Amino acid sequence: MCGSPHIHYVAGMITGEKYRCEDCGYEGSLILEMDVEEYKKWIKRRGDESGIER
Repeated sequence: MCGSPHIHYVAGMITGEKYRCEDCGYEGSLILEMDVEEYKKWIKRRGDESGIER
């Protein structure tokens, strides 16, 4: 929901996999919807947060 990289696997069986975000508390399926520009911004932000130069 918030775009945070702090997502962890919670459970998964018959209903499918379930994840939880530490930042916003979202719990459910992991779905990413973004256009190319949003993706580029997300990758750049992700690199900045992890200390990796891109």
